[in-house]
Amino acid sequence: MNKPWLKLMLAAVLAAAALPALADPDDGGIADRVQRAVDQAQARAEAAQERARARAEAAQARGQAAQARAEAELARRSAEIGRVAAQAQERAEQAVEGRDWSALTALNTLPLAAISPEMFGRKHHHETVDSGDGNAGGDRPVNERRPLNADGRVYINDVAGTVVVSAWDRNEVLATGTLGYGVDRLEVSGDASDLSFVVKLPKHSHNVGESDLRLMVPQGARVELDTVSADVSVQGARGPLKITTVSGDVGADVQSQDVAVQTISGDLILRAPSKSTRVNTVSGDLHLSGLQGMLAAESVSGNLSVSGSRFSELRLKSVSGDMGLEASFEPQARVVGETLSGSITLRVPSDVSGTALVKSFSGEAQCDMQHTSVSTASKGKRREFVFGDGKGVSLELSTFSGDVRIDRLQGAGVTPPTPPTAPAPPAPPR
Repeated sequence: MNKPWLKLMLAAVLAAAALPALADPDDGGIADRVQRAVDQAQARAEAAQERARARAEAAQARGQAAQARAEAELARRSAEIGRVAAQAQERAEQAVEGRDWSALTALNTLPLAAISPEMFGRKHHHETVDSGDGNAGGDRPVNERRPLNADGRVYINDVAGTVVVSAWDRNEVLATGTLGYGVDRLEVSGDASDLSFVVKLPKHSHNVGESDLRLMVPQGARVELDTVSADVSVQGARGPLKITTVSGDVGADVQSQDVAVQTISGDLILRAPSKSTRVNTVSGDLHLSGLQGMLAAESVSGNLSVSGSRFSELRLKSVSGDMGLEASFEPQARVVGETLSGSITLRVPSDVSGTALVKSFSGEAQCDMQHTSVSTASKGKRREFVFGDGKGVSLELSTFSGDVRIDRLQGAGVTPPTPPTAPAPPAPPR
């Protein structure tokens, strides 16, 4: 029996049962004392029971609050889905009435305006704080040198500011730059096979300055960067590259064969002969060039532009962003492009051989390649285009309300924008 109020109630019952035996007609004092003990035990039992009831009601209230929060989150997500569906419906109605095809090829003929060589223009600014403690209110210089194997791993973590990584032919890492005001220190740890450079912030501190880090690393080193709002630039690296950021922009011009980039709202310009590439974004624009082999790219509302050669596998997904693709393929390549309300523009060599299966609920499908087409569903919602002998490349392109266009790739294609160069060192603090 684990409930204290039940124990007290049982004690009160037992005391009441013993009352007749203890009561002496000639001595009422004993009976009074027993009665008082019974009353006290019963009062304590009722108080314990009331406390238990209050705790149960509090737990129930917390459960109801949690349920309310869950219902609010579900309502928010439902509203977001409804908004996207409304946009898709609006575009579907426009598609039924006829669309202007001149705008559909703009994705591959114009660079993404949101990305420019000035992407490191210090868009994240904070108010300067003077704490009155030496360098705590200003920038502090960084000068660290550590040995690293030619194929070692270097990890860099920064919150805000700029991180610039360049490759050289030395088996060591040189870190220079400045730490922003309020930053605790640059923590360097590891050995010649695995090094870490982490910008440490004071506990419970939210108002710190931007740090500017410049690192020279061995060409073949594995480079991993993790930032929040810091912009990232990587130049000349040949080893595997992995970048994770929240709102920072990313520019990379590398020779890496394995690249992975994940961002929430930052834009990405990537030029690399990577044979295994994985990129994810929510609202940032992606411009990828020079790729080959396998590419997996996902976006919610950002635009996606890809140019490359000898692709063996392409998996492209988007909700409302447009897709533009210029590519050549391996003989048995597989290409899958999916979007809800965005448009898909695909440019391939004129001698490509294979099939293209196009699905669109209310959009239109056009193909300027030499082909034979077969409509396999009513109202043209599903069409199949056959190129050459139909053997080889498999293309699957689907959209709900967007348009799909397959064009012939002529000449060398569109020249992609150049990834941004490393910004100039910041001016020394006053």
